[in-house]
Amino acid sequence: PQQALKAATAGDKRLKLQFFRRRVVLFPAFEVALRTAAFLIRQAEFLDEPGGLMVLAEGGCGKSFIGEQLALDFPRTESLYELHVPVVFITIPDSHDEKDLMVNLLSQLGEQVGKSDFTAVELESKLIEAFRRVKCRCIFVDEAQRLDTTTKNRRQADRKMGPIGERLKTLYSKAGVAIILAGTPSLEELVL
Repeated sequence: PQQALKAATAGDKRLKLQFFRRRVVLFPAFEVALRTAAFLIRQAEFLDEPGGLMVLAEGGCGKSFIGEQLALDFPRTESLYELHVPVVFITIPDSHDEKDLMVNLLSQLGEQVGKSDFTAVELESKLIEAFRRVKCRCIFVDEAQRLDTTTKNRRQADRKMGPIGERLKTLYSKAGVAIILAGTPSLEELVL
């Protein structure tokens, strides 16, 4: 490590940035989260129900960083004959719908479809097939606390995560992919 640091700092600005961009200093909580997420991803192909992980922290504490690190540890690979996407990543925006989510995921899995070209059920079927074809093992959902699209008075007890959360649960069951939800502590109310 010392020699690598010395070589990087002696080089030009681009080399310095490259060196420091790849260096990760993990606090114990991050290390546990990354190890658990990696375990889920590695084991997902062997289990009917691969499980999930909830990463809860206030804004700015590094939840998105965990997703970025997983992207480096489980990279998308593409050859002439095969596409392999072990992990897909979505960030829940302030306004969203389930068809947008599925079109986004299909795009990451190598399929370009329009939101208006298919019904939600047809998109779900295409997505399940695509998950299997590219050997996807995990969906990483950032800003997952935004899954709650209803007020507490209108929220059904068994449908706390809204339509997108329900779609994610269906994908988990039918496609056998692990789900990692990263969000603020308010996410806990939606899931537990």
